[in-house]
Amino acid sequence: MSDELKYPQWQEPFRNAMTAFGTQQLGEKLQKVELIILKRLDVLSSDIKSLDERQALLDAISIMRVLRREKLHS
Repeated sequence: MSDELKYPQWQEPFRNAMTAFGTQQLGEKLQKVELIILKRLDVLSSDIKSLDERQALLDAISIMRVLRREKLHS
């Protein structure tokens, strides 16, 4: 797997959140990256050329929801 990120402005914070081990730290990082992702989705909402990135953003949100449910509510 390549370390090169296609959308580094939000993928780097996302990757950092995925590596957080403490639940409090994880929760804080997930909250911050979720805001970054939602802002990016808002920017791209009317750009038809951004379908790939929007799908990647939605995938990231889904991953964060599962992670939050599994790690923070267990």
